[in-house]
Amino acid sequence: MSAEILLKTVITIHTGHLLTSIRDNLKNYPIFPEKVLELRTQTNPNLMSYLNVQLTVSRILTVMIEPITGRFALKKPSAMVMRGERMLNDLPDPAAKAHETIMRIRFMSMQEEIETRAKSMGWDILKMLSPRLQDLKKWFGALTSYLMYLRKQSWTENWIIVVSLGTTGDFWWIAEMYGSTIMSSTCS
Repeated sequence: MSAEILLKTVITIHTGHLLTSIRDNLKNYPIFPEKVLELRTQTNPNLMSYLNVQLTVSRILTVMIEPITGRFALKKPSAMVMRGERMLNDLPDPAAKAHETIMRIRFMSMQEEIETRAKSMGWDILKMLSPRLQDLKKWFGALTSYLMYLRKQSWTENWIIVVSLGTTGDFWWIAEMYGSTIMSSTCS
């Protein structure tokens, strides 16, 4: 047995372990059911293992580990994905923490996709809206990571759509505002 084959085999096993750990951590969150995670681990050192993560209806992120450098490589490049790749490569313990970065990429991808589609349909994206923190917790829950506010141009100013993205799921709310306070909301 050659040292090269032995080294490549160990790298292949280690890569499979890292990707499996990331997949298993992601599966702990309702936003990542098993059907949106595709793990392909290889036993042949000449083939690359990878993890596909369905971020949105139209976006898939492929997570790979370069066998020579040991660095993460993410496919479907964009500025957001490149930032995520840098963050993954800076982690001291990727097996335990990489899923957090992938969740951030997922939230940012969802936000970007929703905003792009909403703008194309004539919705306004309300970036300057900042309700009180106590209102946010009351209406949208403590596990919400990102909120987006949308309004149809024909609507009165006190009615908005709030999209809450969090580890338990994505929810769409119709909310009534009074100043910067949310008075009521209904989830769909």
